[in-house]
Amino acid sequence: MGKAKRSDKDHSKIQELHHENMKLKRTISSLRKQLARVDLDRYGTLKDMLDQEEAETGKAQETSQFLKDLKKVWACRECSEGYLEIILYNRRDGLFYFRSCNMCKNRTKSQRYNKDEVKGIMKPEESDNKKKST
Repeated sequence: MGKAKRSDKDHSKIQELHHENMKLKRTISSLRKQLARVDLDRYGTLKDMLDQEEAETGKAQETSQFLKDLKKVWACRECSEGYLEIILYNRRDGLFYFRSCNMCKNRTKSQRYNKDEVKGIMKPEESDNKKKST
């Protein structure tokens, strides 16, 4: 068995791989040192905060999906662009409601309001400033 004969090309590839390996070792060493410096108590509270934030964003997404589903259920059949909103009003014989499209003049007939039975999207209430200006 003789010596391994390598060309210049082989030699340069070996040097490149050796250099890349040394870089990776330095990076690993640096990351290990950073990991050793991490305060574990602080990490626990950060993890709790991240979990809480994740839960809140999940609830927000769930709520927005629920609203989209309601808008599909109460889509206006006349204009097909808007959706029917519940509008409450008082009469002498009790609280009544009707549903009105937010894009066109389509509306349903008035009915007695029962909080447990009536489902849908409530029309947002106008602020005091809007009421005074009109």
